[in-house]
Amino acid sequence: MPVGHTDSVDGTTTKVKDKKTKQSDKKYYDVKKTVAECLLDLAILIVNIFMLKAVVDTGPKNEYFETLVVLISVSVFCQICVGLLLLVIGIGESRDSGNKVWLHRFNHVNVAFIMLIAILNIVIGTIGIELNSGDDSKYNRTLGN
Repeated sequence: MPVGHTDSVDGTTTKVKDKKTKQSDKKYYDVKKTVAECLLDLAILIVNIFMLKAVVDTGPKNEYFETLVVLISVSVFCQICVGLLLLVIGIGESRDSGNKVWLHRFNHVNVAFIMLIAILNIVIGTIGIELNSGDDSKYNRTLGN
């Protein structure tokens, strides 16, 4: 029987099936969205770790060496904090407790960390990493210079 059609003599509709279908669709969407966000966060974390490795490998020959190391390290630290806050928020939401005010505050802190990460990554990208800073750099050999 199609969802929403009458199934009794008095003309009531089957709204229960509609509600269950919508709830399962919303949960499915939420799970897919969360997994996609986690994969994107993981990708940004991996890129930042590789950028930090590249900066350390080029060494202090780069004029922005200290600045890049600090900025990338702060960005990685903020990304780890975002991951931990997301775990706390997820666990708190799964429990139906009265700590919704704290979860709301944690969510705001999380958004602030995400904005800080975005700003840091823009600054890091603007400064850039000079891979061809020395003749003995292993990146020169891999890039064909």
